Amino acid sequence: GRAEGKAEGRTEGRISGMAESIIKLLEDHGKISEDLQTKIMAEKDLQVLSKWLKLAARVDSIDVFRERM
Repeated sequence: GRAEGKAEGRTEGRISGMAESIIKLLEDHGKISEDLQTKIMAEKDLQVLSKWLKLAARVDSIDVFRERM
């Protein structure tokens, strides 16, 4: 019970932290729309978030990020 809860909490923390990191990287390119922020924060798949994080680090605009995500 408790071990499962801790593992789940750690995973949720990683998901949330990764989503916030993506948003922070994208903010370097301007204001992020609320719908894009919502989509990023709603994603719960670590593999998808990892892909988006790498993409956010490489793109030169929010529009390019949105097109490639």
